[in-house]
Amino acid sequence: MKLRTLIRIASDSYPDGAVLDAHERGNAAGDTLALFIAREIAETFEAGQTTAEQLGRAIRVMEKAHGEIGEVLSGLRRRLEKEERT
Repeated sequence: MKLRTLIRIASDSYPDGAVLDAHERGNAAGDTLALFIAREIAETFEAGQTTAEQLGRAIRVMEKAHGEIGEVLSGLRRRLEKEERT
């Protein structure tokens, strides 16, 4: 599998296909989350791997990011709850 194919798979699931656009345009892309996704996939891509290995790696990278974003979201919610109680 080529990197562009993997990026396209991610982009097909993202609103407006912005991941592919971000991959192609880099910092000029307007959607920073799409740019983050494109960069994470590109930075961990290894051309010598099988398609299954590449997909598995991309899934692990996205799961890690999902967990980190979830932690930030939880922290923001805790702070909001604290603010609402005061």
